[in-house]
Amino acid sequence: SFLRMPSSCGNPLVSTMSLLTWAQPPGEASEGSVEGAPTGCAAVPFEPTIESRPSTNTADSPAGLHFDLQMPQEEHEAPGATGEADLRDASVVLPKGLVLNPASADGLAACSPTQVGLATAPGTLPAHFNTAPAQCPDAAKVGSVEAVVPALDHPIAGGVYLATQEENPFNSLAALYVVLEDPESGIVVKLAGKVALDPATGQVTTTFTDNPQVPVEHFKFDFFEGARAPLRTPMSCGDYTTTSTMTPWSAPAGLPTNPSDSFHIGSGPQGPCPTGTLDPKLDAGLANPSAGTYSPFSLRVSRADGSGEFAGLTTTPPLGFTARLAGVPYCPQSGIDQATSREHPGQGALELQSPSCPAASQVGTVSAGAGAGPTPIYTSGRLYLAGPYKGAPLSLVAVIPAIAGPFDLGTVTSRVAARLDPETAQVTAVADPLPLIRSGVVLDLRDLRVNIDRPNFALAPTSCEPKSVGATVQGTAGNSATVSERFQVGGCGALKFKPSISLRLKGGTKRSDHPALKAVVTYPQKGNYANTAKASVGLPHSEFLDQAHIRTICTRVQFAANACPKGAIYGKAKAFTPLLDKPLQGPIYLRSSSNPLPDMVLDLHGQIDVVAVGRIDSHKGGIRTSFEAVPDAPLSKVIVELPAGKKGLLVNSRNICKHTNRATARFTAHNGKSSESRPVLKSGCGGK
Repeated sequence: SFLRMPSSCGNPLVSTMSLLTWAQPPGEASEGSVEGAPTGCAAVPFEPTIESRPSTNTADSPAGLHFDLQMPQEEHEAPGATGEADLRDASVVLPKGLVLNPASADGLAACSPTQVGLATAPGTLPAHFNTAPAQCPDAAKVGSVEAVVPALDHPIAGGVYLATQEENPFNSLAALYVVLEDPESGIVVKLAGKVALDPATGQVTTTFTDNPQVPVEHFKFDFFEGARAPLRTPMSCGDYTTTSTMTPWSAPAGLPTNPSDSFHIGSGPQGPCPTGTLDPKLDAGLANPSAGTYSPFSLRVSRADGSGEFAGLTTTPPLGFTARLAGVPYCPQSGIDQATSREHPGQGALELQSPSCPAASQVGTVSAGAGAGPTPIYTSGRLYLAGPYKGAPLSLVAVIPAIAGPFDLGTVTSRVAARLDPETAQVTAVADPLPLIRSGVVLDLRDLRVNIDRPNFALAPTSCEPKSVGATVQGTAGNSATVSERFQVGGCGALKFKPSISLRLKGGTKRSDHPALKAVVTYPQKGNYANTAKASVGLPHSEFLDQAHIRTICTRVQFAANACPKGAIYGKAKAFTPLLDKPLQGPIYLRSSSNPLPDMVLDLHGQIDVVAVGRIDSHKGGIRTSFEAVPDAPLSKVIVELPAGKKGLLVNSRNICKHTNRATARFTAHNGKSSESRPVLKSGCGGK
């Protein structure tokens, strides 16, 4: 059969003839005839089948895709037979789990409307193209295509190209151009397909509408395989089915069909099928692991293909690792909240522009590697210091532009609450839930790197005892895994240790008087010094603790609830550190203890909160206060003041002006060095 009637019954048949004469000037005429629309569309067969298989049956791996649409024509070519209906619309839904692979975006480009020859404006449907060969760049090519048509004795080959984001016929995040060019016949075919991504699962649906009304026997697509293949296979083994809806030009009389095809995932990247078990890897440490020095600190959490996905992260730096917050402004809340909405038509995604954090608040950088295979794609951003967040006194803000190849998904902003143990000063950094999907693109985080590299910011401990960096990773299945990395600094023996203390009584000097006490501990500020680990001060026998003046004691429960009665306050304290712009200060409580006497607790507040617990006991007939767990942090001065009179805790056991009264002060550093002195308990005797 040389001619074939259309397979559409919706439009009349219009024939035209145009004539041009040889006369000069030439004459021109045209005439047309209209016949009724074809009938019998319900009897036109339409039996397409599909074959859809990823290039690998390994779970959680980069994959290409072989897709073959078959519409048999031979059996309908006999004279008088009814041919197969032509394909008008095709919608193919890949199974859940077979999603876009972010790693494929590295080095990928996109084909612009001008390069493909789009004749209609972007966002205009149906799309029309010019007849010139497409000029799409090779870097935009994601696959090959071949069409077998009965009208030709050879297949027509071509390519599949990624369209420019939003500047395509659908104004969508992702779209494809199919370009078929046959040099022998001069045929150029260009088709546009919309790629829709489920915003919750990333499931891929590709739709081509208003395809040419021409008989086609095969459409064979082969999307590239390899490390940067465009798809990632499902995370677990099993059977997966690609579904489709194929609508013929004979519709509505000719009904759509739903051909499908299944494939099996039978192994994991490491051999056995993945079970979703988390198996994170942690690398962390200082660039210069020398005690008491400023040094960049880096942390990396990664996972191998086939292991469980990351959903949350909590990290714990080593004891004694501190940071110099002095002079570092916070990124303001207004800057963090500032965002502009930009919606991708058909995607419904709210994207964030970069927060307006000042450069002065930057403390480091952060990068994220995403996508399956040996070469994830990395995007980098900045890390800023911010104020209180979710009950923590400090926070960090990670700002990463989500730009991968030709895709711009806006800016991913993640906040980390920096919780501080008030007694040890150890930080626990709790990140907000990690982003799993954005605009329908499964982010597939494989590698997260944080580098705190602000000059003179991250400070190493002064203890050379072995420690660890810890990380707890939460998985998408609600499971979790904890890993740790050994941490240790060196050079502690070179650190000096030379604290000094002065003690002064003010008030009555006679026996049974209740003087006020002011104790001042100072530390050298020049040179490399170790930090105090323990401190004890024993008062001379001239001073006793007057238990009759202990009116109220704060219980541990009350202290934990920040509800100590005012009557439990017996003094005030202030601590100065080069790490902060302002000193920490607060009341001194007597708190219940498991010891015979209550503890003396310095409850210090400021940019951060610190609690110093001193055990009060009797030593060699005198009263002694010992602080057994002082945080490994530099101090310049500590002031402790206890009031006199009725509120005074101390009582003279004798006339203190008749003797030289000396206290005993012992300090131990985090590097093991110690210092002992016998400071004079100064008083107002003789006006001195």
